[in-house]
Amino acid sequence: MNHLPAELLVQILSVVQSDKPWFLTHLRLVCRAWNDVVEGSPQFWANVVSNVWRVPLLPATRQETSRDTLVVLNKYRDALKRSEPYLLTVALDLTRTVSLDKQSLISTLAPHSPRLVSLSIVLSVSPNPIFEFYQLLERDLNSIEDLTVISPAIPAVRPRNTGSFACRRLPPSALPRLRTLRIAAVFLGLSLARPSLKHLSVYAPSGISHMRLDHWVLVICVLQDCRSLETLEIIEALPLIPEPYDPDLWSNSGNLSTLRSCIIKDTPDRVARFATLLLDAPVPTDADLNVTLTPPASDIAGTIMHPRLFSLAFHRFLPGEVGRVEIDSTLRVYAGDRKRFEFAMAPALQAELVRGLPFAVLVTASRIGPDGPRTKKADLLHGVFSPNIQELRIRLAGDPPVGWWVTLLRLFRHLRRLEVRLRDITSLVEHLRSALESKKSTLGAVEELVLLGVRVVEEDQDSLARSFVSAFSSCKSAGLWAPRRCVLRYRGRRLPVFERLLTMGLADVIDDLVVYSS
Repeated sequence: MNHLPAELLVQILSVVQSDKPWFLTHLRLVCRAWNDVVEGSPQFWANVVSNVWRVPLLPATRQETSRDTLVVLNKYRDALKRSEPYLLTVALDLTRTVSLDKQSLISTLAPHSPRLVSLSIVLSVSPNPIFEFYQLLERDLNSIEDLTVISPAIPAVRPRNTGSFACRRLPPSALPRLRTLRIAAVFLGLSLARPSLKHLSVYAPSGISHMRLDHWVLVICVLQDCRSLETLEIIEALPLIPEPYDPDLWSNSGNLSTLRSCIIKDTPDRVARFATLLLDAPVPTDADLNVTLTPPASDIAGTIMHPRLFSLAFHRFLPGEVGRVEIDSTLRVYAGDRKRFEFAMAPALQAELVRGLPFAVLVTASRIGPDGPRTKKADLLHGVFSPNIQELRIRLAGDPPVGWWVTLLRLFRHLRRLEVRLRDITSLVEHLRSALESKKSTLGAVEELVLLGVRVVEEDQDSLARSFVSAFSSCKSAGLWAPRRCVLRYRGRRLPVFERLLTMGLADVIDDLVVYSS
């Protein structure tokens, strides 16, 4: 270390981190060379400032006094002055405060605000730090690009004064370079909705009601003011009270016109309401949407099939784009090879599904009754599905209920390729027989059928093969449907008899039949 060039030693000491940054000055005691760096390098002091500063937590045996805080403030003031003229990355934890007359970490930082490029701040729920933070926003912050405002814990009540500050607006020239904002919902206000903002992330701790956004008007006004927004993330922070939706408040057709990515995680009713805003914006066709539903939900299946939500998934294709849908533990919609929409449920919400319905059934059948799916709502939903969905890949974790195939294929009427991973093909065979009786097939457009993971028991292979052959042969004889290509991959060891029965029975029915074991 004694032979290192001075420039390299500066680089090394300028990345040292500590949970008590006011002690970093003790590095000067190591040797003369280190003392020279500490005394004469603004880069070193800029790094000292970038560590997280907080009021120290003293041992229980000592009484915390204003003198202890004053020592930290003086060291912070000295570090800020010595860091000139470097731009500053600042992190402050204000969860512990000691009352000093007009002195705090924020007030100490304020004179150096023009040099701020990044600020991460943990605000306590007491009113003084919140007031000081909003005062800081009104200063000269022409260089700041990244702002993070965090709530330290889950207070029993909503922090005071946040409502009054939420409606404040800064001058149009304020925060001209702010690009990224990560903020607890309770602290978000119009003052931070800047035209330059490109990345916005809003959250509420565990979706606690009093820590969410105040109301939907605030949501609309913030998004309207963020005219350059490219990425939007809202995690369990949408408003609690369902206000009437007023489209006049969302009248600008250019809202969210630059959006490229949107991540929403909240309860089904709030997600459905937010989907209305996204539909009316409208969201660009090439934006990626990621939606996760969280509990509670009183009517899970009915809410999941909300037309506004599924319009976002299936009505954003460009002319001529071919869509592909994949459904396993999530629902994904692709335009070409690019994913445009992903839909999932949080594990806690899935735990509420006492009926144990597979995810694929929940997102394709609107409501499951004792006699099978009731498809009246599904009929209404057909209008929001794009006719360009030509490929569907679906995995069934269990056996689908009676009539589910009818619902699924009514929704996806224009499929060319259908790939299903399922254990038992009995339900598909029964669907084909029902189609034969009604003389109406819902598989008429499917040219390639792929069945994966089928369970075939050796004792039942003969009856299963004959029922499969009979169903397909009868449908083709009646002029209803038969695929040009069919792939059936069953589990377990190879069963030559099963394969031969299918190959011989369907030789004149399917042009290209592939049967093999996995």
